[in-house]
Amino acid sequence: MIILVGSKIDQASIQGSLGKPEYSYFFLMKDFLPALERLGTVLPVKSTDEIERLFEQYRAAGEQVVFLSFSPPHQVPLGLSCPTVVVFAWEFDTLPSVAWDDNPQNDWGYALANLQGAICTSQETAGLVQQATAEGFLVISLP
Repeated sequence: MIILVGSKIDQASIQGSLGKPEYSYFFLMKDFLPALERLGTVLPVKSTDEIERLFEQYRAAGEQVVFLSFSPPHQVPLGLSCPTVVVFAWEFDTLPSVAWDDNPQNDWGYALANLQGAICTSQETAGLVQQATAEGFLVISLP
């Protein structure tokens, strides 16, 4: 299995991003890497073009490929050919549910409905995802 992983912040930009919104997703990704490396070949990616290229390349070679986006749902690239799962942390009792700024993805229910699954860092957030998505949506809590 090929596991593509990506975060808005990477090793090159973390120093200048500390304290800024979503900087912690880089650390979340780093914490998941040892477990992911036991499941398959992990490849960091930086762009949707790279995700699509690697997906096509490895799929043509008979490999299963998934993209794990370590980001809040409103920042996950949607519409990829590669199956995409969001990995996110959320500390509040509701999920954003309004499509503000003319961007439907700001409604996390919309964003999640366009993904293949979610990995949350708490059972409470996984429950919120289940409430915001159709029955059968794949979600798991992995604190």
